[in-house]
Amino acid sequence: MSVSVTLYCRNTGAVAGDGYTNATGSKGGAYSYKYAGGSDGNGNVTVHKGTPTVISVALETTGYSVAGASVSNDPHGDVTVSTTDTTATFDDNANDVEAGIEYQVTLENGSNEETFVADPKIDNIN
Repeated sequence: MSVSVTLYCRNTGAVAGDGYTNATGSKGGAYSYKYAGGSDGNGNVTVHKGTPTVISVALETTGYSVAGASVSNDPHGDVTVSTTDTTATFDDNANDVEAGIEYQVTLENGSNEETFVADPKIDNIN
């Protein structure tokens, strides 16, 4: 199964009700990000045990790049990660039931090389 997620970011803080989440950059700058797609429309993904799933996160904001990606709270190591400048891919083998796996995409602002992290979650359920 394949799940598409889109990531938007900007170098300003979130405004109440706009759907963006605040993040602080590595140099103290104010950023915000918003995910679309996934299982819930907000970038979070539910994976059913026994249904391997590839989650593709596409960055849709010019001037930024994907600087890295990682996963936390994955005790069984079900998720592997790969990246390009504009995409982070999370391959979940769905072997185990695990709730609250966090996937993080590190973004870089091309104008000042400041980085920040955006992190929705993956739930592996029965």
